[in-house]
Amino acid sequence: LTNDPAHDVEPAVSPDGTRIAFASDRSGAYRIYTMNIDGSDVTGLETFSGSGVPLAGREPAWSSDGARLAVATSAGLRVVTFDGNAPTVATSDSADTSPSWDRNGTRLYFERPLLDGNASVEQVVVFEVDLSVEPSVETLLQSGGSDVFYGDPAAKPDGPGLAYTYDDLEPRG
Repeated sequence: LTNDPAHDVEPAVSPDGTRIAFASDRSGAYRIYTMNIDGSDVTGLETFSGSGVPLAGREPAWSSDGARLAVATSAGLRVVTFDGNAPTVATSDSADTSPSWDRNGTRLYFERPLLDGNASVEQVVVFEVDLSVEPSVETLLQSGGSDVFYGDPAAKPDGPGLAYTYDDLEPRG
């Protein structure tokens, strides 16, 4: 991804193919960076323009118009614009990960682990959050009971539909 000795991970190419967003621990903690597709102009995103406060997070995902990034942070999913404003809150659960936009840029799909009474992960489920209404509304899309894991949602870029992984943890022979 880059020539930096840090861990540069989770690249996401912008829809127009000109930029890459990625997470890196080059400053000590994971934060979000962007760069040109040729590797030039590496820029660390800030919580808002000129703040000097790095945007800590992982798993950047571009909206279909390339105007926004969804980012998994320690405070939930955030939506970053490039207009100098602070990121907006999409979700407030720190366990929300793997954001994926719908083609219209109004919904985010993501995974969330659900814990049992011992604070162990019992299952992982897929949610969507509708960002077109205020306040945004979360909806459980896929759940299957104990020891069933759904995750890594990926919306179809050209129409309705959602792909995701599934594992019921049953041994196969």
